[in-house]
Amino acid sequence: MTARFTAQQAIETALEHSIVPDGFNIHKEDIRQAWIDGRCSDDWLAQINACADYYASAKRIVTKSAGSGSYGLKHNIENAAGRYISNGAALLAAYLVGVTVWPYYGTFNGQIGISRRYAIRRTRSIL
Repeated sequence: MTARFTAQQAIETALEHSIVPDGFNIHKEDIRQAWIDGRCSDDWLAQINACADYYASAKRIVTKSAGSGSYGLKHNIENAAGRYISNGAALLAAYLVGVTVWPYYGTFNGQIGISRRYAIRRTRSIL
């Protein structure tokens, strides 16, 4: 199953959850301006869709303690997708596909409701 989210869906969700390519918008920059400046480009949309594909087969969890940190998980997704993935793409895709996200307030990162064990096992099977 291949997830395909549009730029409009990504922008609306990014605005709702205050996400930029780096992750959560802790510097309170203008998200719409980030899209205009090109940092939220077609490539970022491709990253979001690659993350959504990864999440489609992942084991989801509902407790924060068993989840995966967004920054570590983005590296697992990079290994699976064979391409660069931004922290913000990993977070935004989770929101788009309905995976629980717990922000780490004051940082770019968050906890994503994907089993840490699943992410580790999937990466080991690829490498």
